[in-house]
Amino acid sequence: NTCTVAIARVRHVIYDDVVTRTMMQKDKEELQAQLQSTEELLEVSSSAVQELNSRIEVKDERLLELNTKVQKLEIEIAKPCTMCINYETKLNKQHLDLKDLNEKLEESTVRCSHLNSEVQEYREVVEANTAKISELECDLEKRKKYRLRLCVDTTA
Repeated sequence: NTCTVAIARVRHVIYDDVVTRTMMQKDKEELQAQLQSTEELLEVSSSAVQELNSRIEVKDERLLELNTKVQKLEIEIAKPCTMCINYETKLNKQHLDLKDLNEKLEESTVRCSHLNSEVQEYREVVEANTAKISELECDLEKRKKYRLRLCVDTTA
């Protein structure tokens, strides 16, 4: 009886050992399959990372080229264009010419004012002279009439 129990226990231990080994073998195979799958994924990921790094490098180079172009354009934009400079120069000259013309207009206005005053004085003198001439003509007419009467009186 003890032998039977001992044999049963040994069988049970062996069975447990076989079951454990079988399970460990399955776990090992599963782990190896997972490891291989992970390694394959890692290789795919690694090549994808390399491809992405290559694309990033290309884009970095393009970005550097574009930045260089932008800097050149900014320098060009900062320079005033010849047409603008010429237009500004022309405007400044016209402004100075207009200023000179305004000064000449003021001088002419002052001269015209003086001339108008002189013309007004001459008009007053002409009016006074016209009045004197009218008086003198009246006097002359009176004298002519008087002489004519004298002549008529002397002949009669």
